[in-house]
Amino acid sequence: MSLFGRDRSGPERVTVQEAAARTGHARAAGSTAASADGGTCVLLDVREPHEWQAGHAPGAVHLPLAMLTADAELPAAARARPVVVICRSGVRSRQAAELLRARGVEAVDVIGGIQEWADAGLPVVTGLPVAPELPVEDGPPGGDSQGVGVHSPGGDSRGGHSPGGNGTSL
Repeated sequence: MSLFGRDRSGPERVTVQEAAARTGHARAAGSTAASADGGTCVLLDVREPHEWQAGHAPGAVHLPLAMLTADAELPAAARARPVVVICRSGVRSRQAAELLRARGVEAVDVIGGIQEWADAGLPVVTGLPVAPELPVEDGPPGGDSQGVGVHSPGGDSRGGHSPGGNGTSL
């Protein structure tokens, strides 16, 4: 039996609420949803880099589907852990999850993708990542701040743009 409690051979799909519970994001969103695995799964975003920068779940790992289909290795954070795969709407993540399962990875995909994730009020960060050694308040050298903004469910964006707010789609 798999960690997900389902037969690994069939197509596995989860709702954004299930994905949030499995990856530990439900606690961040104030949900009382619980998961049998305690939030130990990694969220793997398989969208293109420009989509990732437009908004992604905090703590997610990024590997575009094109790289995955070209036999790229999973990022270190996603190795030896169950994977919850997400894309924009659920099409690419389903392909990625099937590919990963064929490689022996325990993987499910998120129905509705990051669009439904954001619509459910789950956390989304936008912008370019800040180097870990630089505090967000100081920004990078030269004063050209490229901080990470957080989209909150009420539409309040700090430092980034909200999903769909400027024509950019998650």
